[in-house]
Parts: sequence; structure tokens; C-alpha cells
Amino acid sequence: MHDHDLRDASITVTAVSVSPDLRNATAFVVPLGGKDEERLLAALRRAAPWFRARVSESAGLRSAPDIRFELDRTFDEAERIDSLLRRPDVARDLKDPDIKDD
Repeated sequence: MHDHDLRDASITVTAVSVSPDLRNATAFVVPLGGKDEERLLAALRRAAPWFRARVSESAGLRSAPDIRFELDRTFDEAERIDSLLRRPDVARDLKDPDIKDD
């Protein structure tokens, strides 16, 4: 990897979505510890042609999909929903009415 922003980066690819025609792919990524997200995302986008060539070589394809990189926000959203569900007013509303407190 020639890009100095990616050389020592630890990045997890959490999911890849491929279009039905196989021409486009979106890789959802999370940098380790959530650090430098925007800088690493910009570096991944700059390196997209390099990744595309490696996918083509590895899979033996004549043409690989164009790869877009996006930050995976599902963990942030899950945490937000969890904190909402733990609020006392929400927990009270979610409580099973058939279960009585002792």
C-alpha cells in the first residue's frame, strides 16, 4: 500500500453490498477505535482503483466492480437505540403488563 494514511491503519470491512449488475460495490468500513475516520475514508477512496485491481486479480475477473467506501454507522445507530430503550420512561412502556412487580 503506497498511501501513507493507510499503511499502518487497522480497518474492518463490516459488509459489502454489490449491485445486481455487479458493476458497483459499496464496502462499509470501521477504523479501529473509530479514530481518524474521515482521513482514512478519504484515503480508501483514493485507493479504490488499487483495491479494484486486486479484487480483479484475486477473483480472476476481466472486470471488477467499482468500489465505493462508506463508514459503517450501524454500530452507532444500535448504541443509540439501546440507550433509548434503557431510558426509564421507555423501559416502563415496554414492560410486560402481565408480569407484576413484587
